[in-house]
Amino acid sequence: MDEFPIFNATVLAQVFHFVLLLILLRIFAYKPLLRVMDERRRLVEESLARVERDRREAAARKDEAAQELQHAREEAEEIVHRATVQGEERASEIVERARAEVQRMHDEAREVIRREQEQAAAVLCEEVASLALMAAGKIVQRELQPEDHREVIERVLARAERLIC
Repeated sequence: MDEFPIFNATVLAQVFHFVLLLILLRIFAYKPLLRVMDERRRLVEESLARVERDRREAAARKDEAAQELQHAREEAEEIVHRATVQGEERASEIVERARAEVQRMHDEAREVIRREQEQAAAVLCEEVASLALMAAGKIVQRELQPEDHREVIERVLARAERLIC
């Protein structure tokens, strides 16, 4: 057992070197490594926070765009509705004006026909009176026999019928 002493100087040197290595690693490797890892964790957390913020902003913009689109659709529907109503009103006005114009023209035509009938009747009366005067003049100029008298009356009536028809 002498050959393997428990507290051999080599073991003691190895333990010393191991502890020294741990201290040096802690100072020169572990702390910088922790700093790099902390920095990396901070960057990842910031990136995640930025991504989450961007996602919320995108969702908010999407909602805004959807609301604006809905508002635009409603506005377009309102414009179309108003245009339709105005068009229908305009069409009704045009139809009403056309009806009034047709009625006015109809009334004017009736009035023109009535006046022309009155004028024709007046002309006819004048012609009949003129014919009657002519017949009376002829009767007075000559003495008529009953047959001649009948013939004159028939001619006057035939002439009056032609004027009336």
